[in-house]
Amino acid sequence: MLRLVAFIFILIYSEASFAITIDGNALSYVNQTIKWIKKSDYLSNQYTIIDKCKIDSNGNFNLEGEVPNSCLTELSIGMSSGFLYADKNTEKYTILFPKDTTTSQSTLKKHYIQLIFEDLPVTELNSLLLDFNLQLDYFLFGDTSKLIRMAKHEIEFQDSLNAFKIKISNRYKNYRIKYLHNYVRYEVALMEQMAHQNKGEKYRYYLYKTYLSEHPINYDNDAYMEFFNQFYDQPFRLVNQDIIEKVDFSINNLNSLKELSVALENSIYFQEKELAELAIIKGLGNAFFSYSYNRNNVLSILQEIAKESKWETHQKIAKNMIFTIEKLLPNTFAPLFTLKNQNDSIINLKSYREKYTYINFFATWSSESIHDMEIINQLKEKYSFVNFISINLNKEKTTFNDYIHNNNQYDWNICYFNNQTEILTDYSVDHLPSYVLINPDGTICQFPAYPPSPLSKGYSSTTIDETFFNIEKKNKVPEPFKIGGKN
Repeated sequence: MLRLVAFIFILIYSEASFAITIDGNALSYVNQTIKWIKKSDYLSNQYTIIDKCKIDSNGNFNLEGEVPNSCLTELSIGMSSGFLYADKNTEKYTILFPKDTTTSQSTLKKHYIQLIFEDLPVTELNSLLLDFNLQLDYFLFGDTSKLIRMAKHEIEFQDSLNAFKIKISNRYKNYRIKYLHNYVRYEVALMEQMAHQNKGEKYRYYLYKTYLSEHPINYDNDAYMEFFNQFYDQPFRLVNQDIIEKVDFSINNLNSLKELSVALENSIYFQEKELAELAIIKGLGNAFFSYSYNRNNVLSILQEIAKESKWETHQKIAKNMIFTIEKLLPNTFAPLFTLKNQNDSIINLKSYREKYTYINFFATWSSESIHDMEIINQLKEKYSFVNFISINLNKEKTTFNDYIHNNNQYDWNICYFNNQTEILTDYSVDHLPSYVLINPDGTICQFPAYPPSPLSKGYSSTTIDETFFNIEKKNKVPEPFKIGGKN
């Protein structure tokens, strides 16, 4: 019979908002902006800026801010980021942000580097988490047969994991750091979830009882929330078919949070009301992008949670979720930005109203997006009622300058994004080429917008040229009929 060992951390903690100062050096990023950020929540995955500043000519920077609880934060410069676990017992960090030598020129993904801490005590949260992760790596990768046993879901792996739990519990039992203990617990829980994922409801229920229903929700703990998000990957499909039908009916026909909650109460995984409502928020976020659900009803139920939930944290998460799923929908306002074009003139999107605005994101390493620039040059001559704005995403501005020098025939606004990564977030740019079409009133017309050239052979022949043609045709004022003349 499989033996399962639970953690034995039983400590009492209290946490309050605390101030932290960061003094640092990032000599390779002189005159760039460094941001200190944290996730607003782990369902919508929006970020909050704690503080930001410009790195001076010597590479020095200073950041200050308050964090409500110990939590994972990031220091971010352009596409490069490093993790900092804000510890309530640490008032000041001294950090070196090293040069990012591995970020590829041809990527839009954030790259994580290892920050270098100066004089960090071994009892500090970041030191302890680093120590745990080294222990975890050794447990997993020190013996390759262990990984095979985990992949095959064998009993021997659970036995070795039980021994690891006991070892880790003893290693950190004298540290009264709530974040550390929860992080350790849920990193191990993630391994158990992987090891038991194909073993049926018995083990799923064990995970629920051991790690979720009998513990408070750790909204700011990244390991806890990763476990939660994996366990409730598809919350409305975690239940049996009978309940699924009631869930779908409560959303699509009744448009009712109360009825949705009642339907889910019949599942063992929705017995704890606070936990159940958090899972409902996640499920509604998934449902919005599913053809199985009425989008307006999904939004309506989320709005009800945002206004009336008895848990203030859920109100905030629901609001964030609404913002996330509504972002870039037709008739919502396009995110504003200010950039400089190839002539060093300031381009403010807000001032480009009264005409349609077609924005394309490109980089010299994307051959398809470079090819589309040639077609945009033709479209610009063809459609005078459209503003064209191209935004270059090359890592180095010198590459952008070279491109402009070699293509000076392009005379519309071509801007360098200048490491303003919030533009990529605002417009959900995760691949190139990407496009968006904005109405004359500043609202979204198409997202993603059609490209200048067909997407691919046999996939779609629709291009933005067809959209522009139809707009022009619709808005064209008919000429008066001429009697006795040619019409």
